Amino acid sequence: RRSALRRITEKDDTPAKPLTLVVSGIGSKTIEVSDGWYCLECVLDNPLSVLIQSRAIQVGSKIVSFSSTIIGTHNDGIPPLQAKTALKLKLNYNSVRPAAWHATLGFTAVNTVPSLPIGVLAPDGGACACIEAIVIRRYPLQFLETLASGKKVFRSEKEERRRQEEYDRERDKTIEDITHKLSNKGQTKGSRSISKEAVNGIDSGQELYELIKEHPDPRSLQSLLTPTQRELLAEYSEKERSRQEVQHNKELVEELNERCPPRKVISLVKHKIHCALQPDAKPYFLTTWRAEQQAPLKEGRCYKMYNISCSSFRGSGLSLSSSKSSMFRELKGDYSHLAAKPVCTVSSVPVGVPECDLIGKVLHAERQTDSRTAVVMGDTEGAAEVIVYNTGDEVKVGTVLCVVNLQVSKSGSFICNEKSSMSSSPKDKTLSGKLTEFRNLIADKPATFWEALLSSRSTEDTTEPDHWDDVPDIPWEQYEGHANKQANKRTNEALESGSKSGSVPLFSTVFGVETEELLGCSDRAKSNFQTPIKSDYHDSIFE
Repeated sequence: RRSALRRITEKDDTPAKPLTLVVSGIGSKTIEVSDGWYCLECVLDNPLSVLIQSRAIQVGSKIVSFSSTIIGTHNDGIPPLQAKTALKLKLNYNSVRPAAWHATLGFTAVNTVPSLPIGVLAPDGGACACIEAIVIRRYPLQFLETLASGKKVFRSEKEERRRQEEYDRERDKTIEDITHKLSNKGQTKGSRSISKEAVNGIDSGQELYELIKEHPDPRSLQSLLTPTQRELLAEYSEKERSRQEVQHNKELVEELNERCPPRKVISLVKHKIHCALQPDAKPYFLTTWRAEQQAPLKEGRCYKMYNISCSSFRGSGLSLSSSKSSMFRELKGDYSHLAAKPVCTVSSVPVGVPECDLIGKVLHAERQTDSRTAVVMGDTEGAAEVIVYNTGDEVKVGTVLCVVNLQVSKSGSFICNEKSSMSSSPKDKTLSGKLTEFRNLIADKPATFWEALLSSRSTEDTTEPDHWDDVPDIPWEQYEGHANKQANKRTNEALESGSKSGSVPLFSTVFGVETEELLGCSDRAKSNFQTPIKSDYHDSIFE
């Protein structure tokens, strides 16, 4: 039976499985790990390097890694003794945890990958093997296009549909121009004459083809050909047409890609999620890419999410996103109460609500910039201004609309952006019923009533951010990454306190989870950090 590292270096197994290793050596920027038989050098990210420098991880420490990768120049398997300089094991902080001193080295047989609280993840700690999260909001489908200049443009579904139609028209026109140019290429009027006796002496299809092509009267020349010459000419003409067709298609594609290059567009859906292991913690954002290739995540449902990438959100805070290897498994339980949001009219929006569904009648719409429209919506008791950014929606005066996921700013202004959608006939049955009730309520209101309501509304200058990420989705005391900054500083504070006292901090504290509290995690979650994993493991999770 071969050891774990030997099977990995010989390409007979994957390092993405749960793997228990012991630190056998520490260098300036790397460490060496062993499975008890062979050793392999590791590449570390910044949070793991901090733990090495602070001596939280020392020679003899045991760690368990999930979702590790092998990097190196060899595509084929090589013996582990040769792999010490050719291959390296890449470890991510978010997928590495301390193992018990008595843990068995090698692949760990477990049937579930332990879920980590989202609050302990580091933005620069790489991908996380598994988290448990409750989806409390699923925002509209978006598209991200990378332009030739490198600039990235976000579009709503309606805007993307219009842009694709424009691109198709441009591409069709370009194809027509290129095809016309190629068809006229090489067409010249022939001026070469030849006698009948000279024609009868030609026995090459290529010569006959060139002769007819250059002759001023090709039809009269073809009438002079013998049956054998006609067969030779037809055979060569077919080959020449095929060659020219291939050449024209190649030139067409090259020039088309140069004049009208293919678009680089990818779909995405943003979600607001709560950590299932930290129910009282602030929400986070999860971006799922290539949304059309996977089943949509439903609001009010809990999921196990595997191989989730972590990154920094605008320099501070944590942003989560899926990758090609990400998987989602729905868990039992109904959390629809967490996903509920109020359905309001203009004058009944509760104070302090970060977002809601708004129903009202459009009284006025003014285009302020290319990306911003000021819309005044009203009900029977008042009116308010809604700032509409690039959503692809046309706003017409007199229309009764439902704005889904309307964002409420710090000053109480209403903002409709990429998170929101506007519709006069929503698909949701609850919203459709509310919209019908509102139409019945205002059916007897004359035009003079709405004119008076519009004129009585006090106009205020609002300068709101032009991107939806600037609009808070959490209580304002936690806005601007306050809670995330505190979580990200926890490791450094623990390390500093340990160095001042001359002792090394507890391993669980260094990895962002305090032994006494564990941030409100369940006993099962605590055991994942403090005791070895002994249950069976399902290999297919990371393959």
